[in-house]
Amino acid sequence: PSAFGSAMSAFVAQNIGARRHDRAKKALFYGMGSALCVGVFMFILSFFFGDLLAMVFTQDAAVVSASAQYLKGFSFDCMLVCLLFCFTGYFNGCGKTLFVMLQGLVGALLVRMPVAYLMSLRAEPTLFSIGLATPLATLASIILCFIGFQYLREKQYKSDYLSLQLQLYNQHLLEAVEDGEPHETYIATHQKPFDDLRISIIELSGKVIFDNMLPVDSLDNHRMRPEVATALKKGS
Repeated sequence: PSAFGSAMSAFVAQNIGARRHDRAKKALFYGMGSALCVGVFMFILSFFFGDLLAMVFTQDAAVVSASAQYLKGFSFDCMLVCLLFCFTGYFNGCGKTLFVMLQGLVGALLVRMPVAYLMSLRAEPTLFSIGLATPLATLASIILCFIGFQYLREKQYKSDYLSLQLQLYNQHLLEAVEDGEPHETYIATHQKPFDDLRISIIELSGKVIFDNMLPVDSLDNHRMRPEVATALKKGS
């Protein structure tokens, strides 16, 4: 899972940089599916054949029995951690490293350690019940990651929708001007994507010929501004 997480982080970062958020999300789901193939195999091995795994390291019957009991509880984590590591790789690739650290602390300090301690206080504690603390902590982290993923997806959707609205408004304004309608008239009589939208009309030379919020005489030449240079280069 850690290898999937590292690969996910690099791949997502490259696609986020290229503004291919859709491809980054696809990578997350494909990565989870691929990792789960390994995770399910390890779950079966740990849950049903934990004694055989323990016997690789010792032949002591008591140790083998205890290890098998613990691995049976821990085995669920073999599947869950595949999802978690892909999630954390995705968030690292998005630059959300603080969130990754916080969800890890929540899972370890607020779930795993308390659950393990509480299980040990039972009248007849078993290594199986104590072993369940790890998958429960991972599950809590997955829930946090899912909430974070949904938040980022909603935020990206709103950003994309706003960008589309602005592009449509810009296109309609351009068509109106080309048809002979004064830009002041169009701007005054047509609804904007949002009320406090600032509209500037700039010549290719960088001179501002219209601004709906500031006097054009107070504005310097915009040709060297990064957003204007990008628009001149890419056409948008």
